[in-house]
Amino acid sequence: MALAFGLGARPLVTNLIGTHYLQQQYAVGQLLKIGEQEGRILEFTPAGIVLDTKHGRSAVPGSAFFEQPIILLESEAAS
Repeated sequence: MALAFGLGARPLVTNLIGTHYLQQQYAVGQLLKIGEQEGRILEFTPAGIVLDTKHGRSAVPGSAFFEQPIILLESEAAS
């Protein structure tokens, strides 16, 4: 039972850890490209990051930190 729980919790734990590292490296207001998604950081959630893209709000899971290329396009928040 413990093994099943541990294996089932793996995606959530990956998202939590990835979000932790995203928050350490990036800040609200910065413009990022994560994989194919490009947008300004609106907020960090416990399991991911919310971007304001040209198509609307997009939730990116924290696991993207480990799985997708991340490019900082603009380091300062837009004035």
